[in-house]
Amino acid sequence: GMLLQAALDLSMDLSQSYMIGDKMTDIEAGASAGCHSLLVETGYGKAVKSSGEIQYEGCFRALPEAVDFILGRTSRPNKDFRRIID
Repeated sequence: GMLLQAALDLSMDLSQSYMIGDKMTDIEAGASAGCHSLLVETGYGKAVKSSGEIQYEGCFRALPEAVDFILGRTSRPNKDFRRIID
């Protein structure tokens, strides 16, 4: 819904976009919209990560680390990086 509408309104390429979140619904929304989905361990993130119920492309301790990764300031996320291939 909202991500697809934002992509239309802002002429965004969702395949080149990132969804960062700490909830399962954040990660699912990003994946459904075709975004790269990154999990942060703040908030609900640690519980989501330990549940093993959701796939994400990278896991970061906090938002600044995820942003650094997206901006290319770091070459990879922590050891839990997973590349999802459809």
